[in-house]
Amino acid sequence: MRKIIILLVLMFSSLSIASSQDSAIDKGAIIISGLGSFSTRGGDLFEDDEGYRLTTYMLMPNINYFIASNLFIGGGVALTRQKQGHDSQQTFGIGPTIGYAMGLAKSKNYPYLAAGIRYYSLGFVTGESLSGTDIVIGAGLIATVTENLGIIVEAGYHIMNLKYENSIKSESGNIISVGIGVAGLIF
Repeated sequence: MRKIIILLVLMFSSLSIASSQDSAIDKGAIIISGLGSFSTRGGDLFEDDEGYRLTTYMLMPNINYFIASNLFIGGGVALTRQKQGHDSQQTFGIGPTIGYAMGLAKSKNYPYLAAGIRYYSLGFVTGESLSGTDIVIGAGLIATVTENLGIIVEAGYHIMNLKYENSIKSESGNIISVGIGVAGLIF
C-alpha cells in the first residue's frame, strides 16, 4: 500500500511540474493532506469497571488532483483505533472523492466542498466485523502558511450502512466530525 501511494505521488508530481499552474487550485495541481486526532478519556464517566481509560487514534490521508480549475477528484483513507483495556476496535475506510475548491490565483485561503463514498470495515478484538458503505459530505478550508504548505480544517457528515459478516440485515448510522491537519500544495 505504501509503495502505491508513493508511486501515485511521484506520478502526479511529474504531471504538475510539466504543466506549471498559477495557483493551488488550477488544472493539474495536487493537494496531499492528512487529518488526525488523538483522545484519551478517563474518570467515572469513561473508564471501564477495571479503571481503563478510553483511547482513540484517527488518521485520514487524502490526495486530490485538479481535473479543471477549482474541480478536483481524488481518494481518501480513514484509519481509526479505539482501545479500552482488553477491548479494541479498528476501522478502515477507502474510496474516491470529488470536490470543488474556491479561490483566485492570489488567494491565501481555499474553502472547498467535497463528497465521496468509501468502503468501510470495522473489526473488533473478538474477531467480529462489520463492513459496508460510508457516504461522506464535507466542507473545509485550506489556509496557506507558505506557498506549498497549508493548515486544513474540515467538517464532515458521514452516512453509514454496515452489516455483520454472514448477516443479511444491515444497520445504519451517522457521524459528525471536525478535524485539523496539514496540506501539501503541489502546483
